[in-house]
Amino acid sequence: MLLFLWSGVTQIFPWGVPTAQTITSQTNKQTESFQIPNLVELPPNILTTEQYDEQFVNKISTLTTDKTFSWIITKPVDYYNVGSYFIREILTQLLVALLLTTLLMLTVGLPNQKRLTIIVISGVLAVTAIYGQ
Repeated sequence: MLLFLWSGVTQIFPWGVPTAQTITSQTNKQTESFQIPNLVELPPNILTTEQYDEQFVNKISTLTTDKTFSWIITKPVDYYNVGSYFIREILTQLLVALLLTTLLMLTVGLPNQKRLTIIVISGVLAVTAIYGQ
């Protein structure tokens, strides 16, 4: 339930629904467009060529075809290079874990209610640091 609510709330932020490009590629208008002013209409089957990369790379998009509605998030293949991507992810999570552990050690002497408040706020910030990136 919490993940569902969190996902819904995050859609209002800059990385959410408002920033997605909306593309339709249908033979005939079988589905309603979402009445979006920046709707990109492409001929059917055109995205099976190099135009797919030009249209989608480094973007969050929705694509409506005759039979599907898809959320598409694309990155170039080299973004996920094992040497850099995983190292960035590991370092980010280790840094957040180190900060939370240090905070836990520093708050040992505080009353439980104050300590829990600090931990909850820090946890929310940690989730934002890991999930937001």
